Amino acid sequence: MLCAVLASNSHLEPLTSVAVEDGRDRLDSLLNEGLDFIRNQGGPYVDPNKGQQWISSIFIPPYCPHCPVEQPMTDEEETKRANAIRVDAEKGEPGAQFQLAGRYLEGKGVARDVNQGLRWLEAAADHGLGKATFAIAKIYDLGINVPVDPL
Repeated sequence: MLCAVLASNSHLEPLTSVAVEDGRDRLDSLLNEGLDFIRNQGGPYVDPNKGQQWISSIFIPPYCPHCPVEQPMTDEEETKRANAIRVDAEKGEPGAQFQLAGRYLEGKGVARDVNQGLRWLEAAADHGLGKATFAIAKIYDLGINVPVDPL
């Protein structure tokens, strides 16, 4: 069957080198456009609120149907809690380092400071906390309050 199709199409003109070159140029430009999109995917969020929403979602404790619902803390209680977490974080407790990072990134109980948040996330990741490593990667991948790192 294939031979019959080829025989019926034998009247077609062969591609000229101009058409081939034009096709290569168009394909190259499409590939480059695709690579630019891949390199910059996610890009920095234009709306910082979306980035903050993502950051907040990382540090929300998992839902437990058996645990009582926590009431929102006052600013004074948030500051006390942050100071208590800081003591454990400075002792090298990875969970506390992760929580303190979240507090810095969200500005809960401490002044919002992305650099301090990343520093504490890196400390938690260095102690083997997988969710800290994931958070760092996601923050840089999405460009949340930091330049996008495409690699």
